[in-house]
Formats: sequence, structure tokens, C-alpha cells
Amino acid sequence: MNPVKLLFKLFIISFLFLIFVLSSNSQIKKKEDTPLLPTEQLRTEVGAFIGLGGNSQSGIFITDSCKCDFDMGRGFGFTIGGLYESEIVKRLRWGGAIAFDIRSFWASYMERDLIEFYSDQLNRTVSVPVLFRHKAESHVFYLTLMPYIKYVPAKFIFFRFGFGGSFVLSSGLKHTQEILDETAKLSTGEIVKIEYQKVGGRIATIEDGDFPAVNSLQFSLEPAIGLNFPLGEKLNFGPVFQYSIPLTKFSENGTDIKLSAWRILLEFRYDITPEEN
Repeated sequence: MNPVKLLFKLFIISFLFLIFVLSSNSQIKKKEDTPLLPTEQLRTEVGAFIGLGGNSQSGIFITDSCKCDFDMGRGFGFTIGGLYESEIVKRLRWGGAIAFDIRSFWASYMERDLIEFYSDQLNRTVSVPVLFRHKAESHVFYLTLMPYIKYVPAKFIFFRFGFGGSFVLSSGLKHTQEILDETAKLSTGEIVKIEYQKVGGRIATIEDGDFPAVNSLQFSLEPAIGLNFPLGEKLNFGPVFQYSIPLTKFSENGTDIKLSAWRILLEFRYDITPEEN
């Protein structure tokens, strides 16, 4: 099954279950009004969000195939999820979110390797330096649970600080080697064409499988800032900027490998606060 379609179906099921469970427990016990001190009802909201952004890799990871080192990986990501939040007091809320996250990234470097070519004039092989590009591409799928605290200093803006616990659902790694020189000149002056004989081209796949030695449980800090735009009496919309600061090594196959991410999210929240009698 297509991974994106699978994630979407899992999201729908999980989000509906989240709404059912939390809504059934959202009958907040309100303080009884007294003639001397009337109280305001605290709000409870459920919502959904979707967003895009970038990913970055710090540290150095090593592929199993050739023990090649890759660093400074970059890529794009996609996030979709649902949330539940409730006021503790006015302007301060607690909440929780569940999200499916795709974090793709790639890294590359170039190097020259000595390759042997057969010389017709010398009737033997000679070594010539050839320029190659090594490229590693990875696609990682996260399921993240994030409790958070939210501060709303004004109606139009809010600040949120969450703690993320993520399960790595799957993580693939593809390592390719590309020949950058089209031809090579031998010491005899002969010109030879360079390509991979087995694949009949200029790009060969060195490794294609699971990312090695991944830590399946990841922890992160998730600060965010967002704006709030009412779309009706109960519906609110807000663009949100969120940054994921990793606390856990992504893999043990390298040196201090971590994946950070930023997202621009479109968030919709619906007020499910029980109506006052």
C-alpha cells in the first residue's frame, strides 16, 4: 500500500478515536456561580492540522555498504495530525496532539577514486582517477504524541511548548554512486568511455534498504508560535510555525546523528465546550 495513503487512513482512524475519547470526557466540571462571584466557563477545543517544512540532519551517519560518511543532510517534510486542548485558567491551556510526520533528507559528497582501464597499446590495465558523487537518500515515517502547554497573551496570538515522543514507523536508506566524468584519458593518450558495465549507465545503487541502527523511540522539544483567526462562533483558524529540537540520536551508526525539523502548519480548532444551562 502507498505509505502516504496508509498514513492518511491511520490518521483518520486515530483522530476520530481521539475526538470520541476526549469529547466523552470533555464535560468539564464548572465552578458554580454564586451571587457574589460569578465564574466564566473554561473552553475546550479539538482540531486538526496539516503542514509542510524542512528537515536537517546533524552529525555524521555511515552507510553499511562502503562505510561512507554523510553529513549536513537536508530535505522536505509533511505533517498531518489532530489535537485536543482545554483551558486551565484564562490565557493558559494544556493539550495534546497526535501527528504523522514524513521526514525525508539527502546528503552527498564527491571524491576521486582510482579505476583500472584496459589499454590496448600496453596490453594491460592502468589506473586513472575518476570523479564520483556519493548520494544517500532517506525517508523516515514518524508517529508522534505531543503533550503541550499553550499561552494566549492576546486573542490573535499564542505561544506553545510541547514535548514530543515519536515512534519510528519505518526508515529507508538508498545509497547511490554516480560517475561524473564521461571519459578518461589513459597515460598512452587513449580515451575511454566510463560507465558501469553491470547496469549499463552512470549511476549505480550501492545500498537500498532499512536505515541502519535506528533508535525507534525519539524524543524532542516542540516550541511553536501561532496566530488565531476566528472563522465563526466556534471555529478558529491559525497558521503556526513549529520547530522540532531533537533530544535523541536518530541512529547509532555514526556520530551524534539527529534530525531536526521546522513546519508551517495550518491549524483548525473547533470549540466543544458544553453549553451552559
